[in-house]
Amino acid sequence: MNFFVVPSTNGSRGIIATKEMEEKSLNNFEEVIKVLKPNYILFLSKKSYYIFEKQNSESLKKTYTFCHPASRWWYRKRKDGGKSSNEFREKIEIIFKI
Repeated sequence: MNFFVVPSTNGSRGIIATKEMEEKSLNNFEEVIKVLKPNYILFLSKKSYYIFEKQNSESLKKTYTFCHPASRWWYRKRKDGGKSSNEFREKIEIIFKI
């Protein structure tokens, strides 16, 4: 699901979130978590993950974060040699025991 419950007003350059947008989005996300009770939560956005992380939710222990697939860092190697796309694929393989 999309973490932010509002469309981007900044086009394809990402969401510039106000405190009110962050609070609405976080409250909505936490309500969805209460209903779905997921085993894993995968964030494909560092921005939304950091908003969620500040809440110190009990769900943090089953939460993983990756760069957004539209980000230049999705395929680009980091200094440690890893790529977000590979880490995401590895996590999916672990979850689904592929």
